[in-house]
Amino acid sequence: MSSSSEEKEQHIPDIIELNLKSETIDHLFTEVGTLILKSPKILNTSAALREFQNLQKFWSKKGNELIEKEEEFFSKSVFPLCVNYCSFLDISEPLMFLGRSIKGIDLHVKKSPPSKTICMVLFHSIESYEHLTKDDKKRQKINIYWNNFLKNQIFLDRFMDLKDVKDYPKMIEEITRFDEKRKEPRFNVFAPAHCSMLGESWVKDQKEKAKILNISLSGLLIEHLSPYYINSILEIEPFLDNNNLYLWGKICRTDSREDPEGEKFTSGIKITNISEFDKIYLAKYLSTLNPLC
Repeated sequence: MSSSSEEKEQHIPDIIELNLKSETIDHLFTEVGTLILKSPKILNTSAALREFQNLQKFWSKKGNELIEKEEEFFSKSVFPLCVNYCSFLDISEPLMFLGRSIKGIDLHVKKSPPSKTICMVLFHSIESYEHLTKDDKKRQKINIYWNNFLKNQIFLDRFMDLKDVKDYPKMIEEITRFDEKRKEPRFNVFAPAHCSMLGESWVKDQKEKAKILNISLSGLLIEHLSPYYINSILEIEPFLDNNNLYLWGKICRTDSREDPEGEKFTSGIKITNISEFDKIYLAKYLSTLNPLC
């Protein structure tokens, strides 16, 4: 499998259902419990069905609390649920389900809109989640959905318009812009930036401080202290001429060198996602500089 194919595959849930038939939360858990039986990760089908019956009872008691805690999702008609006690799963294999309801699912909670995008992540146990390292692709996939896709209106709209499950990888490719872009002239810029792995907490104090060494409309070179892996996706907030920009970038190459302060890294990054507003600002800013020879 090519690296590009691996990147796209990394973002694909185990099971995608575009035509959920449940109209209320009472029936949703039973329907999802039946659908996940398609996955080879399920080791005990009867236990899986029993567990989803228990989830229905759990929701009837704790549903209001969960909605209040995750209001930013439910307000967008997104139903997110992470379950950490699924003994019917392989201990090393989390399972992600992504479903769609065109009409929406009534949660039986006042002021909460019907849920149209359903995302559930199942773990054998809390220990099986904690076993996943920060760099584990399974954990990165979960973080990308929880911290990005399920809050991204472009993703939600595209998913609601999706005609066929087989088109989902292409949809993800277009959203994350893995396709190659033409090369642009680069400019020397010594500017600060904050960066983190895509899907990690987007709290500024928790992000790594980096230095931009050069930049173009299609990519940038940064110096940083933490190692990153080739093809990883970063969230980057450059600070240029007293303005903060926000973009995603794919690491195409990375090198390390020894420094009196310790090991430092430089990484070449291809911009994969940037708003039109920030792109226009970046272009205007670069127009005031002299390109590298």
